[in-house]
Amino acid sequence: TLDLATLRARLPLDNDRPTLPAHQPLGALAVLPNELLCEILANVDIAALTTFRRANRAARAAVDSIPEYATLVKSHPDVLRAVVASSATSYTCRDLHAELQNTKCRKCSAEATHVYLITCHLVCRRCF
Repeated sequence: TLDLATLRARLPLDNDRPTLPAHQPLGALAVLPNELLCEILANVDIAALTTFRRANRAARAAVDSIPEYATLVKSHPDVLRAVVASSATSYTCRDLHAELQNTKCRKCSAEATHVYLITCHLVCRRCF
């Protein structure tokens, strides 16, 4: 398990700070409609997505407009921090969002209490 206090201190999410207008465009991605760009970005692994988000203000706004990402930031910020800290590259924000909609352990159907970061599955304390 990860220490939440350390995780919060070392990986602060900047999603609550105001978004300033973008000075740099998204380059070739700027020609895509926002809906298509969100669909593409929602299917990029979380590590790459957060790296892309740091590129410039336009990239930050594009990532922040993904509904699944916005929900993760609002409802599960510590899980998002843990995923970023572990450099998980095998699942997307859409995968993580879908998994967190469940409440049962993937192995035994008991009440889930942990996210197993390697597989992006919810598990109970006993199966963890």
